[in-house]
Amino acid sequence: MKRPTIIDVAKAAAVSKSTVSLVLQNSPLVRPATRVLVEQAMAALGYVYNRAAANLRQSNTGLIGLVINDLRNPFFTEFATSAQMEFSRQGFATVIANTAEDPALQAQVVGSMIEHGVAALVISPTYGDEWSFDALLRAGVPALQVLRQVDRRAAFPFASFDYVEGGRLATRHLLAGGARRVAFVGGLEGRPITQERMAGYLEVMAAAGLPPHVIPATPSPQAMHATSSPQAMHATSSPQAMHATPSPQAMHATPSPQAMHATSSPQAMHATSSRAFGRDLALTLCRDGTGLDAALCFNDLVALGMQAGFAQAGHRVGRDFRLVGFDDIEEAALGWPKLSSVRCNVAEFGRNTAAAMLGWLVGGIVPPAVSRAEVALMVRGSSDPAVG
Repeated sequence: MKRPTIIDVAKAAAVSKSTVSLVLQNSPLVRPATRVLVEQAMAALGYVYNRAAANLRQSNTGLIGLVINDLRNPFFTEFATSAQMEFSRQGFATVIANTAEDPALQAQVVGSMIEHGVAALVISPTYGDEWSFDALLRAGVPALQVLRQVDRRAAFPFASFDYVEGGRLATRHLLAGGARRVAFVGGLEGRPITQERMAGYLEVMAAAGLPPHVIPATPSPQAMHATSSPQAMHATSSPQAMHATPSPQAMHATPSPQAMHATSSPQAMHATSSRAFGRDLALTLCRDGTGLDAALCFNDLVALGMQAGFAQAGHRVGRDFRLVGFDDIEEAALGWPKLSSVRCNVAEFGRNTAAAMLGWLVGGIVPPAVSRAEVALMVRGSSDPAVG
């Protein structure tokens, strides 16, 4: 698809090319009504001003964009660092942006990167932003999705890990150690990334004839929009449902505020998959005695938070409660007890991602539509006291 040009904008707005240039330069010489016409034409055509394109065409070094949904999470930080170092080793500069799970911010930074002439883009996307991928397609910028797949069009290949197998490995391990009431903890409800990491857990629990216990990081949409009556507040997943035979409803049930003794603060109602969420949940479990004996967490941050909460309550992780995280960030092996985790070799993945993007950009080798790297279970003391 041809990228729209300044000439296309001029024709659409029925003005001269020079007038469009003045609008792009924010010149006071352009009448407001004319500026509006030009801006409307740019929006209709999907035109993005590329002020750096000429310089890039004359340079031996390209500029690669890295857009990351949450650089505060060490998992994504390590990915971005590894990819950036590999790009640099191959002579390419990178510009990195953190979108903080904000779709509007993602659209802004992607548009800015296109404007400044990135030769290609690697994106771990947030959800809810369709504009960015449409803009990349119109601009003809090669874009590789990593770790999360938001746009399934063939123009945007996707690379990630085998999260489903990771969930299987962790759940089988916990059951083999004697756990029977295993929970899946964390992840935003309804998000594809949560469903991927939870799928292996659900599969193994069903095969074992055991009911799943899913505790997402946020209440269900129904609970979020429910009335404020006590009956409505306690309608989502009663304690009985937590013990019931798996049904489609129970498999994805959100523990009620009654069952979990959740606080009434806005922060608790809008918790994320963070350490704080994990710590508060562990304290709640210890206080209320729900009967759970193990958990597979959506990520290591939640697991580390739970570990801290159990320690605060005087419960021994690895003996009183078995715990497995996901990602195997560096800190997982540094605490006590050391945290068992599904290892995703994100440093190697970052290097391989950079190599795949450069193969596409320089050699014309389009990455596979979907590729998934292998995972492994790192067994440590949080799930097996014999390991220490």
